[in-house]
Amino acid sequence: MKEDDYARLEALCAGFQRQWIADLRDTLRAHGIADEVAKSVCGDFSFALSMLLDQGEIAYQGRMYRPFVAFEAESGDEEPGEMIVEPLGPEFHEYAYGTTEEAWEDTGRPDGGPPRSPFPRRRRRTLDEGPAPGLGVHPASATHALTAAVERKRLPRSASPA
Repeated sequence: MKEDDYARLEALCAGFQRQWIADLRDTLRAHGIADEVAKSVCGDFSFALSMLLDQGEIAYQGRMYRPFVAFEAESGDEEPGEMIVEPLGPEFHEYAYGTTEEAWEDTGRPDGGPPRSPFPRRRRRTLDEGPAPGLGVHPASATHALTAAVERKRLPRSASPA
């Protein structure tokens, strides 16, 4: 993945993480949960979900699968848009508590732009390096079918990595 494409993926992942935290925060507030408790629940839940996305494994019919986040850009018609997929993308768990903290603070930039990505530039692991520490299955084995479809530039909406 090119550096500019990876920067776009980082920004999308940061926005996705901020959105799930804000949605949980707002739901807890709507149910009358005190902010101190809600903030703690959001941080712990965000960390657990992040670990599932970063290092989780799901068994299905005798095989192990690793979840990851992918994005589809709007195409303006009924055809699928551009798919943005990187199984070895940003590490959500490294930012779960910091992003939760930001959900209770003003995160806007002084210039009025959107919040900056919490995901710093870092060296990404390549598929040739094998699984990241803590993964029991090589990411390529769990995502082969989806990756192959993405390489063909089209992924039918009904496609499933199962």
